[in-house]
Amino acid sequence: VGTPDFMSPEAVTGSAGPEAMAKEKAAGKNGADHTADLWALGAVAFQLHTGQTPFSCPSTYLAFLRIQRKNNNLKRPWGIADDDAWDFIQALMEKEPRKRLGADCFELKQ
Repeated sequence: VGTPDFMSPEAVTGSAGPEAMAKEKAAGKNGADHTADLWALGAVAFQLHTGQTPFSCPSTYLAFLRIQRKNNNLKRPWGIADDDAWDFIQALMEKEPRKRLGADCFELKQ
């Protein structure tokens, strides 16, 4: 499943912890698909620009809460000066999976 710093809201939802996430994923119950990878790409881009992850905090539980509750309120940090970069990150980290940049592969061809 990976580190919580790069997990999408749908990959986190309903999970009680890393062990439960692994079981849900093995059973195909976590609801995550290729759009979760798009979310992770946005989180990596955020980290590349700022040196920190978008929802970093001292505990996994708090990271999960931040991902589930605050991702539509991502504030533009000082490390992202370029408007296009910020738009790219926000489009990838859209809470609704089907609205993320690349969810419909035709967007990527444009």
